[in-house]
Amino acid sequence: MHDGRLWVGVDGGRAGKAALFAYKHGSWSQLGGGSSGWAHGQEVHTLCAHGGMLYAGVSSAKLGAQLWRTQSGDEWERVGAWPDRFTVSALCTHQDRLYVGLIGGKTDTEANIVAYDGRWHDVGSESTWGHRYIGAYDMCVHDGELYAGFVAHGWFGGHVWRLSGEPELVAGDGRRGSWRRNSTVLRLRSIGGKLVAIMNREPQGPGNFSNIWACDGETWAPLLALPTACKQLYSFNALVAYRGKLVVGAGGRPAGRASVFCLDGKAWYQIGGKGINDSWSPRVYRDQFAPLSNRWAAEYVYQFCEYEGDLIVGFGASQGCAQIWRFSSEL
Repeated sequence: MHDGRLWVGVDGGRAGKAALFAYKHGSWSQLGGGSSGWAHGQEVHTLCAHGGMLYAGVSSAKLGAQLWRTQSGDEWERVGAWPDRFTVSALCTHQDRLYVGLIGGKTDTEANIVAYDGRWHDVGSESTWGHRYIGAYDMCVHDGELYAGFVAHGWFGGHVWRLSGEPELVAGDGRRGSWRRNSTVLRLRSIGGKLVAIMNREPQGPGNFSNIWACDGETWAPLLALPTACKQLYSFNALVAYRGKLVVGAGGRPAGRASVFCLDGKAWYQIGGKGINDSWSPRVYRDQFAPLSNRWAAEYVYQFCEYEGDLIVGFGASQGCAQIWRFSSEL
């Protein structure tokens, strides 16, 4: 949300195809990409409203990770460029600074986090963490403190760090009662007075275990395991507090199984997918002008936000999967 509009960044799959769209009063306008700044961008990976401006983290294999900003979408200014990194993986505003997570690739473990307040400041890198992370995939503010969730490759480095003050490792490897065997923390959110983390299911198979954990300030504990409807879903990229309840988005391969679940007290129930609440379903896909994606593609709910009191659901994973849905019913 910025300037009264809903902003959506997309992955074009190759150089020059990144784009940014804005929605208001029932219509979409393209306000970034191509000739509108970042001509070599491949993907708009993350967005953040900060200090009256909208910041866009752009991926580029040719020019490296870039950070651009705009007030209304008419004019763009590049405020950061990292030729040796691929993407801006995470953005978060905290105490008058914009925090930026950077990722170079699966073999790059520098995992830089920097902060911008008109000047650039180093926050942390591999020498700070003491671990070989790919990077911070998400950041959030909880109880006045800034936290980052990390992604690792080839080892169980799905950790959470508190970045405020001296950086401190607060979750993963069993710290404070947390998980031990996980490589990815994909979303962090402050929900109901707790810091909540969601991660992919590992191993990627059925099982009565939770991949959603919450911290009460001292100790981590798993939330109620998701229902059996999730047994064929392994990718969990979306997490939000909506109308006072915890909502998660999931998916995987093949396409057509993407789902949204809500936690109501001590029970999960599905609010999106399989045509529930007039949502997406195989029947809906067949009614479209063209198939959403081929049946072997991966597809999942990638991100949530709230716009005009409604829940906005953004999809991702494979070419042809980009779509936006709006949920306006009562939970």
